[in-house]
Amino acid sequence: MASQAYVAFFGGVLAVTLIGYLNSRRLGVPARDRRWLLVIGAAALTAELVIASLLAELITSSPLRIIIRVVALLAYFAMARLQHTPERVFQLRGGEHARLWKPGLAAVFGLGLPELVLVAIVVVAS
Repeated sequence: MASQAYVAFFGGVLAVTLIGYLNSRRLGVPARDRRWLLVIGAAALTAELVIASLLAELITSSPLRIIIRVVALLAYFAMARLQHTPERVFQLRGGEHARLWKPGLAAVFGLGLPELVLVAIVVVAS
């Protein structure tokens, strides 16, 4: 589950939300908590866009990229909290984790880049 932090850092909110949701299904997280993962992802993306819009004129792109990564990591921590108990049960039952390389990279490039474009559009429009 800690490997999702890499996805959050490199891919952003959308990427970690997708990977967290897929992981939660595999772990058997209740549907209510899986919906909360999506809510957390949507809230984090909204926060990211609002912050980008508010700070667009005040700071350069470098600090903005750091802020975006911090928001994604905060979302990851909230999602990890929802997955913690099912993750422990999975580990105690001897479950083996699937490799995250392919889906992680696909999420980073497939969702991380569009998210950056979305943020850039918001910044330019501000």
